Amino acid sequence: DPPRGPATLARARRAARTRPVSFSRVRSATRARTPRVTARARAFAPSACIRDAGNQARQSLSVAKKNRHALMSGASDSGAATSSVLFSVHKHLQQRCAQKSAAYLACKKNDQNPSSCLEEGAKVTGCMIDLLKELKAKCPDSLNKYAECMDYRSNKFDKCRAEQAAFEKECPL
Repeated sequence: DPPRGPATLARARRAARTRPVSFSRVRSATRARTPRVTARARAFAPSACIRDAGNQARQSLSVAKKNRHALMSGASDSGAATSSVLFSVHKHLQQRCAQKSAAYLACKKNDQNPSSCLEEGAKVTGCMIDLLKELKAKCPDSLNKYAECMDYRSNKFDKCRAEQAAFEKECPL
């Protein structure tokens, strides 16, 4: 009689269980063994998290787009302007607020204390806000189109020359 230890018995049992199986049996067997996914497990699955994150990103993007349009059109009372609006009106800002801006920069150069130049900084900000209000009242459509183009094109002037020409024609320096 051959020696019968636990390892030999386990090997014999495995050999007795294995038999040739057709492909259709393998497919049906794997289908039967696939665990059912509960609603809770689906909620915490990575694909669900990614899908939810995508939905949240789309919602926040639409809210941001509405807010940006409100800022560009002047519907907002906050007085804040996006970078695309500031890039769009930079020539007007340079011409209108040059003296106040130079005074602020001279103050900052002479004194590094932030509180010493608050008055000059407020004057520059006030000049900018007044200019934006004036331009939004005078030529809102061309300003919005130019600012939206700048925003879409990552503030690259060379890709928005048509909108720039229309804005500068409607609102000359």
